[in-house]
Amino acid sequence: MPLVDGGTETIDLEVRRRPASITPSLGPLFINLGGPGDPSADSAVPIVAALPPDVRDRFDVVLMDPRATLHSSATACPNAKPGIEGAYYSLPDPNDAAAVQAFMDRMAAANGA
Repeated sequence: MPLVDGGTETIDLEVRRRPASITPSLGPLFINLGGPGDPSADSAVPIVAALPPDVRDRFDVVLMDPRATLHSSATACPNAKPGIEGAYYSLPDPNDAAAVQAFMDRMAAANGA
C-alpha cells in the first residue's frame, strides 16, 4: 500500500487485515510487536491464531510491517534527531561476525561515536 511521504513521494507499507467473521465488526484491532525493526505482519501471525475465537470473530485484525522492515520501504527523515536513523538498519545475522561489526559501526556513526 503506497503512502504519501511529505506530500510528494510514496513508500510501500505492508498492511494485512483479517476481517471479522461477524458483521458488523467491532472495528480494527491493531497488533504491533513494538520493534524497532520487527516485521510484525509476519511475526504476529501466530499471535492472531492464538487469539480467542470471540476476538477473531468480532474484530478486523490488522498487522503491518513498519517502514524499513521486511516488506516495507525505508525512508529518510531529514528532521529526525541525530542517531535515530540507526534504528532503521536491518538487524544482522548474529552468527555473522562481519555483519554484526558492520552494523555496530553504522550505529556508532549514526550516533556520533
